Amino acid sequence: MDYNSFRDRQPSTAVTVKTDVTFTLHGEDQTTASLLLAKDGADYDTIAMTQVVGGFTLTVTPPTPGLWFYAFALGDGRFLSASMAGLGGPAQIVAELSQVQPYQLTVAASFDAMPSWYQDAQIYHIFVDRFNNGNQDGRVLAPKANSFLYGQLTHDPYYVKDAAGEVVRWDFYGGNLAGITAKLDWLQQQGYTALYLSPIFEAASNHRYDTADYFHIDPMLGDLSAFKALVAGLHQRGMRLILDGVFNHVGRDSRYFNAVGHYPTVGAAQSPTSPYYDWFTFKHYPDDYASWWGVADLPAINKTSQSFHDFIAGGPDSVIGYWTGLGVDGWRLDVVDELDTAFVTQIRQLLDQYPDRVLIGEVWEDASNKVAYGQRKPYLLGGSLQAVMNYPQRELMVQFAAGQMPAAAVAQRLLTMQANYPPAVFAYNFTSLGTHDTERLKTLLPEAA
Repeated sequence: MDYNSFRDRQPSTAVTVKTDVTFTLHGEDQTTASLLLAKDGADYDTIAMTQVVGGFTLTVTPPTPGLWFYAFALGDGRFLSASMAGLGGPAQIVAELSQVQPYQLTVAASFDAMPSWYQDAQIYHIFVDRFNNGNQDGRVLAPKANSFLYGQLTHDPYYVKDAAGEVVRWDFYGGNLAGITAKLDWLQQQGYTALYLSPIFEAASNHRYDTADYFHIDPMLGDLSAFKALVAGLHQRGMRLILDGVFNHVGRDSRYFNAVGHYPTVGAAQSPTSPYYDWFTFKHYPDDYASWWGVADLPAINKTSQSFHDFIAGGPDSVIGYWTGLGVDGWRLDVVDELDTAFVTQIRQLLDQYPDRVLIGEVWEDASNKVAYGQRKPYLLGGSLQAVMNYPQRELMVQFAAGQMPAAAVAQRLLTMQANYPPAVFAYNFTSLGTHDTERLKTLLPEAA
């Protein structure tokens, strides 16, 4: 018997719930065949297929959203299985059920709409501190205490760390929002239609993933008027703005944790009576607490803190509501796999109240079947993320260009993603060639640079 999931399942992509899906086997060497179909985490149901000229066929209608996995049982006791775990394409025959590698069928509650501007967007990622200083005299805005500034833009980045490897002096080039605004004509001339910025809210570091105040532009980047000028400049050119939403952790030196005491508010590290206390998880108060990957500078948010969720996405006065109301066109959720599923849904529900906005998640793997902390993430099943960072496709492109993967293997993996994803997600996913998290192509592919 012969089966190829890209050819012999119709539709061959993800489907919405209660859609008919037809499976076809080719060959006449069997007297019977059955579909083995299992909802994610459950045992297989065996469903007899109908024999037709040249093989077998069966149409099923998945009744509920989620991931469904399938293979085929043949009349001679053997099985038709995917050739490799997690991949679609041609099947192989195996002798035992334990050897079966199932195919995936993604069944969404609904397919999310994708803003038209995002479908064809050419996105430029800016690490703001390193991009451009908009002050004509090169003056750096509001330099931070206990940091250093580079004397020349040509100087290489250098971190000053202590014996434990902790950064004790952050380095800054002085890029700011006005510097981006000054380059908008150039960016548009290069063909870019949207900007994705690294975090811009007040923080101690140069990368600003250690948020200190979600409602305050970092003074080194400018102020609210500089932000509004950037938004206006983008929209006047028909361009869009995507911000980085860092909602899994904050800075140790933030008004919410306030371990250093820089803020007048009572932070969680200062008193259990702090309004922010339940945002964090203390193992031994106040100096031992859950942090992102053990980095003490980044206290982790308690994933079940509804007060934090409402602070971020509780309405027009929340963080998402406030900045989106000022013209932000999209949000990229940092380390989205570490956020509570209900929190992501809450963010999406708020964002849906603003027209033509998009919610993107940082997912490094196939987002249709992502598992994090023992839970399957329903990112692409409707009402959650509209798109993800398409790192799998970037990796395939790099490996192919470097001669590390043949074209046939690249095609099989791309076709598997196409089969697993809702059509619009696959067509318009955020495929980045380079970000602050990836090695630059000039380094990876020096001969092509």
